[in-house]
Amino acid sequence: MKEYELPCPSCGKLREFSTEQYFYRARKHNKPCKSCSNSLKAGGNGYIMYNDQGDRCCIDCKQFKPLDQYYNNKSGKTSVCKECSHKRASKYHKSTYRYTKYGITKENFDELFKNQQGKCPICISDLKEEIHIDHDHSNGKVRGILCGKCNKGLGQFNDNIESLTNAIKYLKNE
Repeated sequence: MKEYELPCPSCGKLREFSTEQYFYRARKHNKPCKSCSNSLKAGGNGYIMYNDQGDRCCIDCKQFKPLDQYYNNKSGKTSVCKECSHKRASKYHKSTYRYTKYGITKENFDELFKNQQGKCPICISDLKEEIHIDHDHSNGKVRGILCGKCNKGLGQFNDNIESLTNAIKYLKNE
């Protein structure tokens, strides 16, 4: 055993520590490895579970899945399956990333939504599933919240008012 190695108290896997400080802290508090710690936080039993077929239990959905259903990381495989990992990323995107990308807060978004009475200002449909933050591409300023179809429609016209006017004339058969 190397100088700064310590077995995990939950799974027994040998862990190597980069510094003496991390090693002594883990030993003093009998801390589990990262995988076991994640399992405990998710309500698991403190170690990564496998069944007789060698399938691993996801700490989110609690289902046994083959190892190819998990991403690789530095210490082997992640403790969350790919499907749950995508759900986590989607949740993060909807709750955090979408606001920081456009320089607004959740409160700003909620105020826009309230001012628009939960409706798309173009087609007047209820904003339910596919909600987009519309912004001016030239200056980045947020204009409002649109449904997916209207946002994509504006995008196809490259926010060009002349093209949109021509489209209106065309639809009116002028």
